[in-house]
Amino acid sequence: MLLKPEESIVIMVDIQEKLMPVMHRGDSVIQSAEALLQAATLLNIPVMTTEHYPDKIGATVIPLQPYRGTIITKKTFSAAKEPLFVQTLAEISQKTNRHQLIVIGVESHICVLQTLIELEKTGQYHCHLVVDATSSRKVSDKTIALERAKEAGISLITTEMAIFEWAESGEHPHFRALSKLIKNLSD
Repeated sequence: MLLKPEESIVIMVDIQEKLMPVMHRGDSVIQSAEALLQAATLLNIPVMTTEHYPDKIGATVIPLQPYRGTIITKKTFSAAKEPLFVQTLAEISQKTNRHQLIVIGVESHICVLQTLIELEKTGQYHCHLVVDATSSRKVSDKTIALERAKEAGISLITTEMAIFEWAESGEHPHFRALSKLIKNLSD
């Protein structure tokens, strides 16, 4: 199934100040996340952000703060175990008839994977993990997380895939602006 902007919700999981310096290719993850979030803003796609113990780990990194949308503080690894997150997501989904969840964040094998598996198993959402906008400290942990996500029925996508699926064609009124967002992404 291709992504549709009118059916999408972006979920940013724990891209926080004290976590990102120790993530593998953390700067690249922030760059990809920023491009995706800018596209979501341009296309009026709702964003939900989780912050895990922000008093200890810090807030969302500064470059991404303008795009946080609805912010949920959490203590559990899976955002889907936080009642306020579940309630807020359900409200956004029901009000706007959006069921495609585009998930970015860290760490791939802990908070991101647990959130994705819990949300996918509800049967209410179609979950997509943006592989270039997620990371772990160790490459092996991210690799295994991607395998588990795929086995759980979660679609693996890239930032560029998401943006161009949202655009659908070069005729989209925001195509030029969307194209610029992906031009400077790292490999």
